[in-house]
Amino acid sequence: VRQGWLTRRDIIVPLDWAVEISERRIVLDARDWQIEQLPDYRPDEEIAEDVRQALYDAPQFHDGADFFAMQVSVRDGVVTLRGNVRNSVRRIEAERIARRVRGVIDVRNELLADDALELLVAQALRSDGRLQIHDLVVTSMLGLVRLHGRVPDAQQRELAAQVARHVTGVQAIDNQLTVDPLLARTRTETSSSATQLEAEP
Repeated sequence: VRQGWLTRRDIIVPLDWAVEISERRIVLDARDWQIEQLPDYRPDEEIAEDVRQALYDAPQFHDGADFFAMQVSVRDGVVTLRGNVRNSVRRIEAERIARRVRGVIDVRNELLADDALELLVAQALRSDGRLQIHDLVVTSMLGLVRLHGRVPDAQQRELAAQVARHVTGVQAIDNQLTVDPLLARTRTETSSSATQLEAEP
């Protein structure tokens, strides 16, 4: 609604307040104080630019790495944040900063923090029955996931990277898993022992 006799500023009015809509007028079911509390109307492009600037100016993001890993989009005043940040605290801070920008109606926070991503990747690797990874350590830096640990052969090493790549939020894999042939021998010996036990009366 543009500024005029109803309001001194352009505002966004919830559609469900409209009880009559025609070419000549819109009738709202609302009180003056409700209208005064409505957010300013601003074009989505202006809001998006101000959110980006607010994030860029925030002390938490001064080193720039998190800022450049985030994407901001706005539709009808609703901000969507996507991409990667280094930890869950920064994820929450980014949303808080976006909410303070004039004209923002809501924020959809789809940012993925590295600490959460590390847990997701480790869980995916440990729950895959095809993999045998020893001493697994997963680290992430803005979606670049590094795998450390030991596997019995090169096929297992490649399979682990494939499984990790399919986790949502992973931008790239640095596969530092090492092949330890002793693990393959240990697995074979364990299988042989289990077969012998089953064969004994």
